[in-house]
Amino acid sequence: MALSIQRYANLEQGMESVGRVHSYSTVDTENYNDSDPPPAWPTEGALIIHDLVVRHAPHLPPVLRGVSFEVQRSERVGIIGRTGAGKSSFVSALLRFLEASEGEIVVDGIDISTLKIDHSRRRLALIPQQPVLFQGTIRSNLDPFHEHDDHELLAALQSCCWNQVTPGFHAVAAENASRPSTETASSIEVDAVEEDTKHLLPDNSTTISETPVSQGGKNLSQGQRQLVCLARAIITRPKILILDSPSQGR
Repeated sequence: MALSIQRYANLEQGMESVGRVHSYSTVDTENYNDSDPPPAWPTEGALIIHDLVVRHAPHLPPVLRGVSFEVQRSERVGIIGRTGAGKSSFVSALLRFLEASEGEIVVDGIDISTLKIDHSRRRLALIPQQPVLFQGTIRSNLDPFHEHDDHELLAALQSCCWNQVTPGFHAVAAENASRPSTETASSIEVDAVEEDTKHLLPDNSTTISETPVSQGGKNLSQGQRQLVCLARAIITRPKILILDSPSQGR
């Protein structure tokens, strides 16, 4: 009797797996045959949304209808609304996880629907509602393709105030008084952070960058997981940075 029950349970699990495989096999593939964007695109980060209509499926009613607005370079714009109002759906449309049924999304004069999906996604940075981390180290999560050195990684962490949530991560303040007055405030801040990390590298570089991360970042606090995602986005120096409910769970 026990053996029969066990075999029936295994059969149910197998049928469920077959159903999932079948559902994935019938999903429409994304189009990778569009054009490549210019190498430096986007250069400004200007965004134009014109009469945007988005549906989760062709037979379903739109979750976004006739949305139009513009965001200029260096502007910070917040989209607010009740749960289910379509905020995350708009983010999905911007990254083309959902394709627009009507209207257009234009970034620096180029309709993103005409670009290859992988290229358009790579040029935009997203910090999702739930931080996505992989098993490995802080370094492998910040820079999975090994494109940046320790100075850049530590500068990104420090710019996110990692030292405020992680004991033992302290930097020596850099002196800015002698810096030329022609520098902008933002460039001074970046230079100061990079200068600070020089003091961190000898003793803390290995400890910080090689800190182990479990699958999903479960060995880190919610705040630390969010800061790692933020630092990962900052390292790429995106022209458009999207934060989808970044304070959720804080």
